[in-house]
Amino acid sequence: MATSRFSGPFRPRLEALESRENPATIGWALNPPELSTGLTASDGSKTRDTTLTYVATYSDPPTVAPSAKSYSVINGRVVDVRRVTSTTYQVDIAPKTGGRAPINVESFVLAGWLTGAPASSTDSISYFKNENQVPRTSTGSNPKGILPSSFTTLSNLVFTFPSDINRTTVSASDFIVAGGTITLNTPTAGDNRTISIDLNITATGGAAEVSITLRPGAIEDTYGNSFKPAPALRWTKDTVAPTATLSVSSGTGEVGKFVTVDVAFSETITNFKPDMISITQGGTTIVPRVAGSRAGWSFRFRVPTTGAITITLNTTGTVGTTLVGDRSGNALTSSGSLSVTGFVPS
Repeated sequence: MATSRFSGPFRPRLEALESRENPATIGWALNPPELSTGLTASDGSKTRDTTLTYVATYSDPPTVAPSAKSYSVINGRVVDVRRVTSTTYQVDIAPKTGGRAPINVESFVLAGWLTGAPASSTDSISYFKNENQVPRTSTGSNPKGILPSSFTTLSNLVFTFPSDINRTTVSASDFIVAGGTITLNTPTAGDNRTISIDLNITATGGAAEVSITLRPGAIEDTYGNSFKPAPALRWTKDTVAPTATLSVSSGTGEVGKFVTVDVAFSETITNFKPDMISITQGGTTIVPRVAGSRAGWSFRFRVPTTGAITITLNTTGTVGTTLVGDRSGNALTSSGSLSVTGFVPS
């Protein structure tokens, strides 16, 4: 990963001013301490590390001392101009709000020194200190939260960065992956702000985690800044079918009185309907009264007469065309059965 806050070596464009009366030049470059200290301090007069110090060297002493208005700055502003010698001035420049880069610095001449002459030196500096950049994530058209058990891949999962990234530092190892493996897709030409990922899901079991997290500090922008943690892409993959357990919670089977049966599921299920409950006695169906929710149900019925009563749950039933199962689509498996004998007390 890049350690410098510069996207490449400085190559200021120095252009001699051509004038029939006085061909003069301006040298324009970063103060050497800026380069040697990694842009964290310069000559001791800086008030913050987002301020750059340039040195303007004039071939002839200006007849009017340069001021902040003597320099044109894009995406930044001149905060101080200091005279070092009659031909040398130090110019402090700070980024505007947000520290956008690059900062294009251009010197030009006011009245008193080559009136109306064009800029003699320009420099586009790739300096950008920003520690508050937070990438965004998107699942696109893929499911969110609970993954259907049939899903084995997720395509085009996207991490979007607020500034151009240094793609030479990007690899699959920059991401922490749980429950699968990833492949980085080839970026679109000219797109330096998004990373598209395909995920191959390998997680199995009940409520297994599937997630992709950007590793802290793994990816830098083109100015050497790392990004704050991005929201993780996270799902739950469940390949285990739910089960149901029937148990009598009250009642003995006495004729004319109620028996209450609880239905407990191993996990949240969907599409359960009361008509899945089957209660029979001697070939006659007994209709129960049902209450409950996805987490569990209970029902009760009045014992009509003496004899064996069989209580079962239809685990192959459907609602419409959807098999009853959990939120991942795993079908409900066998629930066993109960037997209660109707009797008349002696």
